[in-house]
Amino acid sequence: MQQTIRQRGGIRIGDGGFALNLSWPFASIAATETGVIVEAPSRVYFLNKPDITGLRKYNAVIATGLQIVHTKEGYPHHIVFWPLPFRFGKLKSQLQQLGYTFLDE
Repeated sequence: MQQTIRQRGGIRIGDGGFALNLSWPFASIAATETGVIVEAPSRVYFLNKPDITGLRKYNAVIATGLQIVHTKEGYPHHIVFWPLPFRFGKLKSQLQQLGYTFLDE
């Protein structure tokens, strides 16, 4: 049986003044060994594992997020998932167990 991890949180899609920013609980992430799904109201982004170049810790003033670095055409370049405070470490560990690579380490 394929392991699936799920977490609710916030999201930032896009960059600059036209980015979509949503706080908890309006976004979610689900990941398996084959891909990642990021959901926000009226938006669903499915990234197959080969589309994901790597994952990166994204530090902001008051939060730590998970940036998904990808090559999927037609998707926003900047996708950051914001887990609840102090949950980034657990999310990172779970994603590494599924075989995802973290950049800048």
